[in-house]
Amino acid sequence: MKYILNEQNVKLLGRTMLVGENLWMAWSATGVEFEFEGKELEVTVLGGNAATDYSVDNCFAKIGIYVDDVRVTTDLVRQSRKKYEIINGDVVRRVKVRVMKLSEAPMSTIGMEPIVTEGKILPVERCAHSVEFIGDSITCGYGVDDMDLRHTFSTATEDVTRGYAYLTAKELGMDVNIVSCSGYGVLSGYTDDPQVQNTAELLPPYYETLGFSRDFFEGGLSPQDVQWDFSGYQPELVVLNLGTNDNSFCQEIQQRWDLFTERYVAFLQTIRKNNPKAMILCVYGVMEDRIAPTVEKAVEIYREQCGDERITYLYIAPDDGTRGYAVDFHPAPATHALASEVVVEKIKKLIKFE
Repeated sequence: MKYILNEQNVKLLGRTMLVGENLWMAWSATGVEFEFEGKELEVTVLGGNAATDYSVDNCFAKIGIYVDDVRVTTDLVRQSRKKYEIINGDVVRRVKVRVMKLSEAPMSTIGMEPIVTEGKILPVERCAHSVEFIGDSITCGYGVDDMDLRHTFSTATEDVTRGYAYLTAKELGMDVNIVSCSGYGVLSGYTDDPQVQNTAELLPPYYETLGFSRDFFEGGLSPQDVQWDFSGYQPELVVLNLGTNDNSFCQEIQQRWDLFTERYVAFLQTIRKNNPKAMILCVYGVMEDRIAPTVEKAVEIYREQCGDERITYLYIAPDDGTRGYAVDFHPAPATHALASEVVVEKIKKLIKFE
């Protein structure tokens, strides 16, 4: 039997889109999850343009395949189509399967063909609670698999499941949607030259789309050209963690901080428009805290201007280096774990868990 990967057959993870019969995705932590009963199971993963047009590991999409919550396969998608054998035996097994994109959207996308099997596939039930994380490299899990500071970014060493955001959702048993790009900001993306504002790498313009990528799906479709339907996923909580890259441009210049505040407030308004019932948690810290007071001020201004009391702020102390660093001085796994603990405790005060 052929199972098209839609809501009737599988649990869709994050923002996904059917193009014909194939399911495509871009953001970190996107994919599918389902129950399988049978003897044999394989899935076919499709690579976007990046899978065949590039030759370095900092572009290929990284995926993880799980059986009963244990990762059995980690791979970089280096070809346009590849089959992965998941179950192959003589006896019928009943297992939970998850296929998920571990790397971020800008570099590459992936797709999945319908699953053809003699077994049965059923969608996993959604969790009782849900959350959306919006952020940058910290949220993506940038370099978390590489503790060598001589190295730099690669999708091969990125893993969203080891980042504080995914760890938080997992600890609380929440469905999670992640919207994040390394180096991106609200007023400016990361810049090596404080005199040059990086307006090419801003996250808000892509928040209302399927995603952002320099790669594209089959047929040349770019995820940023597709508007996202927010009615399909309304999280209880939205966690916003942006500003670290803006700091590279804002420096100590008050005029820039004021403009950042204006843009941050405007983005909060966009988030609220699309998530009318969600609690919003704005967090800042982890890597640095110079701009933390500005983020807190922006939250206060938004609350006063919009009369919105369903928003709060959380400061996370920046990493002091005692737990080591991942590449480019990004948070190590231990730092992500600690940040997750802080966010988990805050969320427990905001949402009532059974």
